Amino acid sequence: MSLFVIDDHPLVRQAIGMLLRRLRPTSVVVELEKFSELPAAIIKHGTPELFVLDLLLPGVKGTSAVTEVKKMYPEVPLAVLSSMPAGEAEETCIEAGADIYIEKATPSNEIGEALKGLFAAEAGDEETI
Repeated sequence: MSLFVIDDHPLVRQAIGMLLRRLRPTSVVVELEKFSELPAAIIKHGTPELFVLDLLLPGVKGTSAVTEVKKMYPEVPLAVLSSMPAGEAEETCIEAGADIYIEKATPSNEIGEALKGLFAAEAGDEETI
């Protein structure tokens, strides 16, 4: 099982990757700069367990990446991470299929809790955060 982080900002991508490695030490964390790299990465690293996707990726229009990922993997949790304030952007992402929307300005401990919540929901755990 693999966790995929797709963000064009190296520092953000690496920070989320480190956070995921702490949350799921037995999972493979795959950090990608471009959305177009995802299909080959899934072939190489195996079944997705989670997607963390930047909303504003070069070459991607609006929420098309969210929609595409959810069409291919409807049961896999998808978190959108964006520098855009919530509100309309959050609504649009959730409507496109994202499970949660996280602002990049959110403290790392809160991002970790939100991602833990996705893992718990995937496992069928009724516990809330």
